[in-house]
Amino acid sequence: MDTVVVTQQAVKFNRARNNLLGMAALTAINLFLIVFNSNINFAFSAFTPQLLLIALQDFLGLFLGLIVALAGTAVFLVCYILSKRNRVLMLVALILFVLDALIMLGILWLAQDFSGAIWNIAFHAWILFYLITGTVAWAKLRHVRPDYVQAIQADAAQAAQAVEQNAALHTIAAATQADSTPHWDNGQMPFTAPPMEDVGMYALDDFIKNRIHASYTPIEKLYPFWEIPPQKLENARRSYAQALGADEAIIFLYDDTVKHSANDGFMLTTKRLYSKNFGMQGQITHISNMNRMTVPKFGHFSSNIHIHLNTGEHMEIHITRKAEEAEAIYGMLDRTVALLRNEARRV
Repeated sequence: MDTVVVTQQAVKFNRARNNLLGMAALTAINLFLIVFNSNINFAFSAFTPQLLLIALQDFLGLFLGLIVALAGTAVFLVCYILSKRNRVLMLVALILFVLDALIMLGILWLAQDFSGAIWNIAFHAWILFYLITGTVAWAKLRHVRPDYVQAIQADAAQAAQAVEQNAALHTIAAATQADSTPHWDNGQMPFTAPPMEDVGMYALDDFIKNRIHASYTPIEKLYPFWEIPPQKLENARRSYAQALGADEAIIFLYDDTVKHSANDGFMLTTKRLYSKNFGMQGQITHISNMNRMTVPKFGHFSSNIHIHLNTGEHMEIHITRKAEEAEAIYGMLDRTVALLRNEARRV
């Protein structure tokens, strides 16, 4: 599954959870308002717990009736809390709220008083809509790697803000460099070299430049040296490429994060490969130590590139992309490393 699709479904799931929490909280507030004989009542709530309180207070007493009603409300709260890791509970919450809506409609039909409960019906429809979209999102995410989805769920609320912030920083950087940034055009497309000349950004040999430019196919989240966003470059350096030296030029940057921060992914330079997988420590290897690359299997939504080293060990780079895109990234990385090794032998 494409990363964008996974992100969209995770956002929908989070919205459903937020509505579930709001409904449970307002239902609990309504129960206490009933206990204190308040004329206030929030429509954005479950009907059955309130019905239980009203029906049981004459038989069990006000206190026990409130306990039973709060227990009924707590079921929705438990679904909210546990659904972060056990997403199937969104389906449970949907089934329970459908039953709640049917009970409400049944009572209203018996009372023949639909007009007086129009807001309750409307808000039940609202909550049902979000619970249904959340359940559909759960169904679509069932086969996605759990830790990846959990990371998305944790970051989904901040994703749009992060994208806008990076875009603003990129726009500002481009504006300040518009008059002085060098361009290089081989007849295909111009490039704007990003800043940070101190890391040897312009030290690429012309032969290597032309070969990379000629073989480059645009792939989402894989940035060649002429279009690396400054903020992504800075985040990657800080996260896993602190050892980046002034004697090496950056060739590619791959961003494997959900919120477009580039804190995970890989960076290929003229001398080394830097990488960091989600939840793991950063890895570094010299180009001369790389023997070959293999991919056991290109998955539907993620793949692992194995970098076999001369020492007999191997590095593993995680690519969270569709199979065809992961294969394109693998091919670009493999060809570029081979080009760098051959150029080093020639020199």
